[in-house]
Amino acid sequence: AGFASTILGAPLDAVKVRMQHLQQPGLTTWACALAMLRESGVPAFFRGVGVPLLNSVLMNTVMFVVFEEVQSALPDTTGGALAAGAVSGLAQSLLSTPMDLLKIQVQLRGGHPLSILRRLAARSGAVGVASTLSVGGSMNMLREGVFTASACLRLPCSRA
Repeated sequence: AGFASTILGAPLDAVKVRMQHLQQPGLTTWACALAMLRESGVPAFFRGVGVPLLNSVLMNTVMFVVFEEVQSALPDTTGGALAAGAVSGLAQSLLSTPMDLLKIQVQLRGGHPLSILRRLAARSGAVGVASTLSVGGSMNMLREGVFTASACLRLPCSRA
């Protein structure tokens, strides 16, 4: 399901990122998509899709492992499951923040994610790479923590 939704959502995400980057008043989604198609063809809609595909595998692994470990240390209550979900979401954000940035850079500039990391490292060193990749991290932590915790309200998260 994660693979299919990533592939199916990639064209919409590519158009969204392009529109956010261009910030042209009056630019419609349809006009942006047609311009992308004329300029770069169909591949423009799937540029950078490898990053979210890898990210979904890593995020699911982190989510389940961290959730299980934290939940086993907490009371078997709805509150314990919510807390485990929140901690799991915070852990996921440590992956999703840099992966989102890499995906967007590949969508806008093309190239390979490792090339982007090399350029960042050459320009600003290891500290600069870490700083750049963590931009938006606090909001992403909040989003992932709340989202994962709220999933426990819809899914059977308790051990009982």
